Amino acid sequence: MKLSADTCQVQVQDLDLQRVAIMGTEASFHHRAAQLMLGPAVQVHSCRSFAEEVSALQQGRADAAIMAVENTIVGLMLPNLHQIVHHNLRILGELYLPIELQLLGLPGSRIEDVRTVYSHPYALQQCEAFLARFPHLQRIESTDTASAALRLLELGDPAVAAVASSYVGGHFGLEVLAPDIHTQQENFTRFMLLGRQGRVSKPTKATFWFLVTHQPGALAQVLSVFSLHNLNMTKITSIAVPEHPNEFAFLVEFVFQEYRHYELALELIAPRVRKLQVLGEYTQAFFTPYGGN
Repeated sequence: MKLSADTCQVQVQDLDLQRVAIMGTEASFHHRAAQLMLGPAVQVHSCRSFAEEVSALQQGRADAAIMAVENTIVGLMLPNLHQIVHHNLRILGELYLPIELQLLGLPGSRIEDVRTVYSHPYALQQCEAFLARFPHLQRIESTDTASAALRLLELGDPAVAAVASSYVGGHFGLEVLAPDIHTQQENFTRFMLLGRQGRVSKPTKATFWFLVTHQPGALAQVLSVFSLHNLNMTKITSIAVPEHPNEFAFLVEFVFQEYRHYELALELIAPRVRKLQVLGEYTQAFFTPYGGN
């Protein structure tokens, strides 16, 4: 199933999400995700780090935050998941955004002349196979892909390039020196819409984490409860628990058709775990047909 930009928009009960914190600046992937989830007119509060996003949300400078948590090539972005868990943020929605990356340069520049490339570290990782063909290139990390393009403009040096989307290139008047340089062509990043509170009216997916008891088979017993109640587990990963050294919690995601089945399963596993925290109940997202960015 594919979603149009209109059907991606998230409606949260009793909350007016007018200003959203994003990683990076205008024209970045986070900005595009914010527009798709909250509407093209959404106001953005630009941040230079994911930690700054969390602070903006907690201190009320933003009503919500958009945060990347997973990519087809890079995998899970565990530091961002830790931010969500340890700051007890509420997941209000998700979006899978196609990521298309180009090597951008100043008008008239040539790929043969490029000696330095700027981009966000995750974007550089997603283009590792292409960049490995040019071992002489110096890689410099930026806060986001749009900032890398802006830095290229500021320097005005034809020996400098940026890895970003064609949307960013068009926004800043840059030329594509090499198209679609991401290693895997089916490349998606999963973004989460985060808040301090709130939920959607008809959730079909949930994310939560728990600590199991120190008994053999404890995890298998917990997971069997969900299976018996027709909940489909889409993800499970272990995460560190800072207040308990050498101990790990399990972060899991389930999709369900009947909310009452999910509620009952939570009630049944509660006495079987040492701690359980629901991070969000929201609408399951699929792939959205967004090209050229």
